[in-house]
Amino acid sequence: MDGNDQSFNTQAAHENAQQPLALGDTPKQQGGQQKERPDHVIRDGSLKATLWLREGKFGSYFMTDLAKTITDRDGNLKDVRSFTRHELPRIGELASHAHQYAIKRQREINHIRKQTERAGNTAPQKDSPEIER
Repeated sequence: MDGNDQSFNTQAAHENAQQPLALGDTPKQQGGQQKERPDHVIRDGSLKATLWLREGKFGSYFMTDLAKTITDRDGNLKDVRSFTRHELPRIGELASHAHQYAIKRQREINHIRKQTERAGNTAPQKDSPEIER
């Protein structure tokens, strides 16, 4: 890589990352509808990885959106999912960090659920306040 390459800055991404949300957090209201909030966002300049906690038939799992925030012709911010060849290595690093976060967070969630089950309670669901950061 040459000296002009903008490599992923772990420190900057950590400082810009949002704190994970409690599973019981109420989504924000937007236009009369509830807006879902991500579990975590990792940023590297205009690039970002957004992690969404989902509940499925076999338990919780994470989905990740990779995007670039740009300003459109009208001056509005919007996310696009196309990247230049120079951004691809940074996207790869974001994906790797998102993967590591999802593994760590999933372990935390599983641990809390096992503790809850051992205490004689039913496993908390996504909307339960027991699973929080």
